[in-house]
Amino acid sequence: MALIERTAYPRFGRNPSKSELARLYTPTFREIELARRTTRGEEQSLAFLAMLKSFQRLGYFPALEQVPEAVISHLRSRLGVEADTPAVPPRRSRQRHRDAIREHLGVKVFDEGARRIATEAVDNAALSMDDPADLVNVAIEELIKERFELPAFSTLDRLTKHTRYAVNSRLFSRVDERMTDAMKRSLDALLEAGPSGRSDLNLLKEVPKSATRKNLSEMQERLLWLQSLGDTTVLLKGIPNQKVEHLSAQARSLDAAELMDFGLERRGVGCTHTTGQLR
Repeated sequence: MALIERTAYPRFGRNPSKSELARLYTPTFREIELARRTTRGEEQSLAFLAMLKSFQRLGYFPALEQVPEAVISHLRSRLGVEADTPAVPPRRSRQRHRDAIREHLGVKVFDEGARRIATEAVDNAALSMDDPADLVNVAIEELIKERFELPAFSTLDRLTKHTRYAVNSRLFSRVDERMTDAMKRSLDALLEAGPSGRSDLNLLKEVPKSATRKNLSEMQERLLWLQSLGDTTVLLKGIPNQKVEHLSAQARSLDAAELMDFGLERRGVGCTHTTGQLR
């Protein structure tokens, strides 16, 4: 599933129902008057209302060709214009119409100030969240709350990816700085293949067996071995449990060979998260 489909980024429904058209796209008397004062002629008024109602629904201005024909037809009927009236404003008028709609709705254009607000919100959220879709939703919620126009989804995607990477890098560095050289060597050794051809990391991630005397004895030995690697709770101190769980899930999904492809800092942190969650 594409990332945008897992977020709250607003998009048009494919086939809006009659009740949806009436509820979301019926212009008020005041809005019709605004359209007529701001534009010239039926075509421009229709296009203006299509932009206005679309913005109210989405929080941004879509290309007019993306507005469902059902919405345009509904607006035609409300304006009382011919069924073939096009909703295409002159190119030179579009910016003026957008500015009038923003002023009417009390919404600000997405600018560097909006980018800083969204980045700060994502930066704070990324300390406990890690799913990109969740972080995009945080940015959307904050921009709407601060009355900013939403940017293109690609802009939010890049912003959240960059911020998430920066936050995770800070956390990785914090954990790495707390590890002694001996602990780093011990954790790195988990990735080396033993005589059986398997690494200790992959053996460590095995699902516990049934509770027989022999298996319980082996689990006790495994616990003692884990404890010998060092106190990972100290290394993870100050990192929210939810974030640790997210990163641990990522680490557990990778095998030793895949973790070896990471840099030393991230590789060691990945092993720390795995051992910390398996204690």
